[in-house]
Formats: sequence, C-alpha cells, structure tokens
Amino acid sequence: MLKRQLVLLPVAILMVEGLRLVAACGGSSRATGVLHRRVGKIHTEGYGTALSVLYDLAQKAHVVIGVEDVESPSSNRLIVFDFPGGTVRQFFHLFVSQFPAYQWNEDGGIIHVRWHGAHLPLADVAMSYPGAQGQTKESMWWDIPNIPEVKAWLDSHHCSHEQGYTSIGIVSPGGPPRFSVHGGSMTLAQLLDQVATKSGENYWAIVQRPPGEPCHVDIQLW
Repeated sequence: MLKRQLVLLPVAILMVEGLRLVAACGGSSRATGVLHRRVGKIHTEGYGTALSVLYDLAQKAHVVIGVEDVESPSSNRLIVFDFPGGTVRQFFHLFVSQFPAYQWNEDGGIIHVRWHGAHLPLADVAMSYPGAQGQTKESMWWDIPNIPEVKAWLDSHHCSHEQGYTSIGIVSPGGPPRFSVHGGSMTLAQLLDQVATKSGENYWAIVQRPPGEPCHVDIQLW
C-alpha cells in the first residue's frame, strides 16, 4: 500500500502543477490563440498617430483592440511602421519598441493598449447598462455620450466630446450591420469591448487631452 501511495504522489504533484499553469494562462486557450495568431506584413505610413498602426492590425488580423490614449504635441507626426509578418505577440513587441509610450496586455482574447499603462478615468466609469438591440456602430457612437453615468462624468469635468460626425463610405446592401449589446453592470471600457467585438470593427479608442488643458475626449469606434 505504501509503495502504491509513493507512486501516485508524483502524479498528483504533476496534476496540481498543471492546474496552476492553466490558471496562470487565464484558464483559456483563447488568449494564447490570439497572441499566437499569425499576421501578414503590415506597412503603415503617413501623418497620424500610433493608433493608425493598431487599427491596421485590428482589421487585418481580426484581433479586438481597445486603446486608452492621451494626446501629446507629437501625436500627429509622420508614422512609418513596417512589420514583416509573424505572430500578434511579435507585432506588439515591435510596436512598443517604436512607440515606447504605450504598454499592452491581453485580457480574455482582447488586447488593451494604454498610454504609459494608465487607465483613463472615463474608461473606468461604472454603469448599469440596460442593453441595446439592433444597433450599428454609428448609433452606438451617438448614444454612448448620453449614457447617464458617462454624461454625468463629462458634465462634472466640463468635458467636451466629438459628436455630430457621420462616417461616409460604401454602404452594404440592406444598410450597415446591426448587432445587440448585453446589459448589466460594467465599465465604459467593457461596453466598448462588446461593441468592437459584435460590430466586427474589432477596434475602439478613447483619446483625451492631457491634464492642464481643457477637458476633451474623442471616443472612436472605427
């Protein structure tokens, strides 16, 4: 009996260590799959910000990316970014080497990118969202600033925001794609994660002016 217990003990230890490893990886293969997803060559060139590089990745690799950014004097500059191809993880290693002001992390298959790794207060605004049916990304873009908790934050900080712009482009037959958004307790960032995923746009960003300047935010869904 003792001999049998001694044989089983290493097996039990291996099982426990295996469970710890799964827990450390988030308990899901989805996250690992996203970071190991292969991406073809990406070339971005022109005057803009690092966000244009992230948008290209979101569209070409079908990876959901959420960005919290702060404007800087050098925000709008000539961007030349060449990724020869590889995994999503390798893409981000190259991205942060060229744009060291940003940090990123993977959370449940979604990549979050933040300016100096800091959360924007607006992104962390908690809400009790009722859910929405038959939305488009444009209608959500119009509606989000009017969510009571978001509007209260904008008003209390005397914060202006972009509104009144309608994207112009090729409209698919039957109109733009429509989707539904689950309700519940969530932050604005979590709501935007849903919108980016369900709309198929795979991208969102909140861009805010730096402290010391009049408060202004731009919520981007495409």
